[in-house]
Order: sequence, then C-alpha cells, then structure tokens
Amino acid sequence: MSESLKKIHYVMVLDQLRINDCKAWLAAHNYEVLPLYLDTEWAPQLENSPLLITLEKLDPLWMQWEEDMNWASSGIVYQLRDPMTLDDLAVQLRKNITIKSQNGKLWLWRFYSPKIWKQLSQLLTSQQLQLIQGCASAVHLSPLVSPAHNALVYPNNPVMTSHQLILPDTMIEELIA
Repeated sequence: MSESLKKIHYVMVLDQLRINDCKAWLAAHNYEVLPLYLDTEWAPQLENSPLLITLEKLDPLWMQWEEDMNWASSGIVYQLRDPMTLDDLAVQLRKNITIKSQNGKLWLWRFYSPKIWKQLSQLLTSQQLQLIQGCASAVHLSPLVSPAHNALVYPNNPVMTSHQLILPDTMIEELIA
C-alpha cells in the first residue's frame, strides 16, 4: 500500500533545511516523505520544502526527534484522533503555508516550527488554533523544546477546514521575527 494511502495517526512536519543530510537519514531508515509545497504556489521551491512524514511513537524518527536538539527544534508532530490518509492531512496543512494579515498581505510562515507553536499557543484563541491545527487532535513538541508538556493543543472538535487564518499585522510581525 502506498504511504500516501495508508491510514495514519502521527505525522511529523519537518524543516529539512535545518538538518544536515536529512533526506539521506530518512531514506536510510526507509521513510517515505511528502513535500509540503507539492501542488501549491510554492512548488518551485519543492527542493526546499518542509517534509510530511508518517511515523509511530518510539520508531527511529520519533526517537531522533526526542533526543537530538537539532531535530527537536526543526519539527512538530500532529496527532490524529481518527485515522486518515497522508494526502488528506496534506490538504489541511497546506492552507497554513501562507498567512493573511488583516490588510490582505500574504506572509510565508513556518507554522511547523516548535518556536512558532509555543508562541501561537499563548497568542491565539482556541478557535484560531483550531484553524491552524485542522483535523489534528494534538500538536506535539519534542520534550527537548517543551519539557513541561509536549502536547500543546487539544481542541475538542478537530475539523477539516479550508479556511485560512487571518491575523493582525502586529501579531504576524511578532510571529515571524
């Protein structure tokens, strides 16, 4: 069965550019990856795209993410309450690649950054967080970057949505600084 058609419960969104030989490590451990920028306006940057990777708790990638600060600070894990396909989740996550300010300006932002998620959990309402989180029941940060608790958000009603989050310019500037 193709990885993109298999039902999944955990997906890591990983900024491959922050990790030396990331793709080689993933290939050596037999992980299939799906570029986040695939089928988006950012497709010309596919080689630099963050990666979507299915994983299970305590498999080699999960352990690498929990034990190596470079990996820990380069990705987050989405937990799904109900199994779905990687392609369905990718549709949900791709709407987060750009964020719109109240004045209509679009910004490229790293929603998959643990640093950004820590800020988001303090700045946004639960409804705004749910738009970004979409169908996931939780977003996990590595214990190395969030020792107190690595599951940051547990919305009551994970939803499939095509809405894009709109934030005030000042908040966007704070998030991308």
